[in-house]
Amino acid sequence: FSSALSGEFGAALFSQIFYSINMILLAILALFIARYIFNHPEICGTPMPKGAYHGARFRILGLVAISLVAIGIATILPAGGNVAFMLMMVIGPMSRRIEARHTASTESNTLSV
Repeated sequence: FSSALSGEFGAALFSQIFYSINMILLAILALFIARYIFNHPEICGTPMPKGAYHGARFRILGLVAISLVAIGIATILPAGGNVAFMLMMVIGPMSRRIEARHTASTESNTLSV
């Protein structure tokens, strides 16, 4: 609904704020789910690796920050709020680097033991 509202009424401040708040709430829920899965490995067939958790947490918190920036932009230029979400193109590769770094450090710790 919030995506359709933003698409149909992209130039309206309310639609931009509604969409961004919806994204923040979804991100917070995803953060709780990821943390629960990470802290309770018995509920999964394969436990969530530490690197995957840190990468997901970075992406989720990045989405919260971008949503807040989008609200700020929308107060000045309502139609420009959606542009802030293009920053997710930067967040994705950064989170994969975080994941790879944690995976590499875990493997080096395993080899040294």
